[in-house]
Amino acid sequence: MDKNYDNPIEVKVQSLIYDCDRPEELAMFYAKLLGGKVDSDPYGGYSVTVPGLGIDLGFQVDEQYKRPVWLGSETDQQPMLHLDLKVKNRKEAIDYAVSLGAIVPEKQFCQLDWDVQWITLLDPAGHPFCFFDE
Repeated sequence: MDKNYDNPIEVKVQSLIYDCDRPEELAMFYAKLLGGKVDSDPYGGYSVTVPGLGIDLGFQVDEQYKRPVWLGSETDQQPMLHLDLKVKNRKEAIDYAVSLGAIVPEKQFCQLDWDVQWITLLDPAGHPFCFFDE
């Protein structure tokens, strides 16, 4: 489905918000991973500005936050979105992300016979993100 849609009211994305139980920790993780700057807001949330991204990543506390289960069952809390990140050296990127608190799950979607190769990791709050070779 290749169709462009007009935007008569100029809606623009300002930020992408992550719900989590420890927003400061998650903001620090992404700031270090992506090379950004952390700011706090008066409501207990945090934002990360990453040069060149064009939007901020926001992190807010959800008192009833349930960690997503990677490749869980239909009754588990499912991940609702993830970031795809290009890296020059996937092994170095994985090692760095793990040193910041990321987890490499045993189960992966990527198959060796697929053209594009990536690896999925989980951030400290359980949100998945993927590293793709640049």
